[in-house]
Amino acid sequence: SILLTTFALMQANRKNIDMRDTKEKIALEQIGENYLAACKSGKLFELPDTQGDYEIVTKTDETLVVRSKADNEIALTIELQDGKITKWELN
Repeated sequence: SILLTTFALMQANRKNIDMRDTKEKIALEQIGENYLAACKSGKLFELPDTQGDYEIVTKTDETLVVRSKADNEIALTIELQDGKITKWELN
């Protein structure tokens, strides 16, 4: 029974980690979508520099770089060329 309890606890912990990772990815994807919409509408200046647990460090018509406040690591990089996405990288 100890083995089964340990296994169940490990699975529950893994599920919590997976859920947290999914929520982080959704938040970053939303920041990216907001960036694309702001570029398209010409209102890039209205895109907030801080969004939840993330901070935008580079925001131009061709590049978006977002870092995590928690670990100061780059979390999202988007590059555009002629209005088309050439790079969308979640780290």
